[in-house]
Amino acid sequence: MVISSLIAVLLGLLANLSLAADKDNLNNKGPKELAWELAPAKTFDALEAIAQRRSPLDALSLDAKKRFVESVIFTENGVGGFDYRDLELELTATEIYKILSLIGQQHVTPSLKKARIESESDKIIMFGKGPNTPGDGDFLLDYYCFQRGSCESSKNKACTSNC
Repeated sequence: MVISSLIAVLLGLLANLSLAADKDNLNNKGPKELAWELAPAKTFDALEAIAQRRSPLDALSLDAKKRFVESVIFTENGVGGFDYRDLELELTATEIYKILSLIGQQHVTPSLKKARIESESDKIIMFGKGPNTPGDGDFLLDYYCFQRGSCESSKNKACTSNC
């Protein structure tokens, strides 16, 4: 009886230590790292699976949805790039933000200047302060991830620092 109580106490302590380590790990991350950590799609297969069910991607037309999903470049460090043309052509800033949050790239939204602004949330995303403020140097518009560490000029693409 005493041994089983002692084991239960030790398991509880280990669980608490694990939760504390997870919390410290999250506290040491910036907004972009946290966005990637929380992104549901970290691979092409995961994004394709999301595209097959109801998701923010449904805001895009079928052809645009297919083009966007196929354009996302995943690297070992995160998303290396994607085509943003259809996002700007078809969506509001809030819809774009929701889609890019699937791949941990929502901070890119304020740089997509042709996004429609129709709501208060659109205004906050595009003009607000904080981690979503444009111009932080994390990516290049009109470039794509040609190969590891090499962004090459390409209209309507975004190349990230993960390339």
